[in-house]
This record gives sequence, structure tokens and C-alpha cells, in this order.
Amino acid sequence: MKQQLLHIHRHYQRNWIWFWLSICTAYLGLFVKSQRDILNQAPPWLGFVGLLDTSLMVALLFAIATAGVLISIWNIKLWNIKNIFVGFLSAVWVYFFITFIQIDIELNQFSIGAGLTAFVIVLIVHTAKAGG
Repeated sequence: MKQQLLHIHRHYQRNWIWFWLSICTAYLGLFVKSQRDILNQAPPWLGFVGLLDTSLMVALLFAIATAGVLISIWNIKLWNIKNIFVGFLSAVWVYFFITFIQIDIELNQFSIGAGLTAFVIVLIVHTAKAGG
């Protein structure tokens, strides 16, 4: 048992950034689920926003977060899964960034959502480029 815990700890130390980015993705899913009415002020013609407030998006966020936690703790290398995970993680966060930018432009305001998603995208790209 102690060997298994050391093995998990070693993989966590190697992949800690992916673990915490997965936790952030799960938190984004919780935020979207708990704030169902937050996007009602957005104009109805924004197509990206329509997908943001659905149960499918929440399930997708939780699935990506769960996969990320598992990949980072057990360092799964089957089918080059880490690259696939990074692609899905990047796509989801870019999607949210574009959506928040659209809402901010339409409402003539600045929200912290666009800034935080941009920061997460920079973290993902930097870590993936560095070979993490």
C-alpha cells in the first residue's frame, strides 16, 4: 500500500499542473450548474451562449475534469491520452473565453470571466509547450 501511495505521489508531483487545471474545470462545471440564470442577460442571438447553459456542457466539463485527475494521478499513457486530454481541455476553455468575450462586447462591460479564462488558456499552452 505504501508503494502505491508513493507511486501516486510521484505522478502527482510530475503532473500537478494538470491535476489543478482539472479541478478548475470541475469548478467551472459547478459554476455553470449553479448559475443557470446568469446568462439570461445575454442577447438571444449569441449562438455560443446557448450551449453554455445546458446539462450536456456541465457533463462534458465533469468528464474532462475526471479524466484529467485520473491521468495526472496515475500518469496514464495509453493511446497518447494526455495529448487528447490537453486538446479537449484547451477546446473547452477557449470556448468559454470566446463566449465571455461575446457577452462582454455585447453588454459593453468587462467581466472577470474572460480574464480568468485567458489566464487558464495561457497556463495550458505554456505547460503543454514545456512538455508537462
